Amino acid sequence: MYSASHQSPFPFPLHTPPVVLFRAVSQSSGYGPLREDLDLVSRGPDRPITRQAFSDCLSWKHVDTPFIPFTRNWEKVLNRRRWLIKTGREDVIIIAIWSKGLRNVYDAYEVAEWLGYHSRSLKNHRDEYLVTGGISADDYRILAIFHGRTLANVSLSVPGFTGQAALPQGFLADGIGRRVEEKLENEVYQHTGIRGQSEQLLYLIGCMNGAFDCPWTSFVVTREHQDYEPQDHERSKASSR
Repeated sequence: MYSASHQSPFPFPLHTPPVVLFRAVSQSSGYGPLREDLDLVSRGPDRPITRQAFSDCLSWKHVDTPFIPFTRNWEKVLNRRRWLIKTGREDVIIIAIWSKGLRNVYDAYEVAEWLGYHSRSLKNHRDEYLVTGGISADDYRILAIFHGRTLANVSLSVPGFTGQAALPQGFLADGIGRRVEEKLENEVYQHTGIRGQSEQLLYLIGCMNGAFDCPWTSFVVTREHQDYEPQDHERSKASSR
């Protein structure tokens, strides 16, 4: 399972993590990182960051670690969601977070290389990232929470690219708006207070419809003035989902 590369220096957090990350969890298991107040908290936030902590996290042992694993790959998080449902987990949701500028995020693939994983095990950690400690609800980094047991294929567009994506039916049925993009726009506003065609919305859609996997993608996200009213909107609780 391991090679000699574990002698390399201790891994460093990423200077520039992906802008959007996803995680599938079962809230009914009692082990999900999403709290009722929408804080995201690892199982062992006070555990020191050590070689063993990294190893425990990547091995998926039922051991408390200071990390919350995420992925930037929508298809990968859908596969994780399917596995949770197949194994009998209830209340399975996908959490999307705005991770641009987030500190203390590790590339799990680089960590696995550092631990000495061989190529067969390394591929399991491609596009995986480890968020340290957790994320406070007051940071307004949650972009969307997707619920529902079945999936539906929908068309999603950003400027310059239209692609297909599978979304949970529960979100499509309960989301506010007629078009899927409008439902996502309102979901982002509900969680962040950011209105309209924000970079958060466009990057979220782009990560879901495969825009960033295509070399011909032409859209550019520009930062403009956005209404930001976190004190005026009411964030829904995960339990109401």
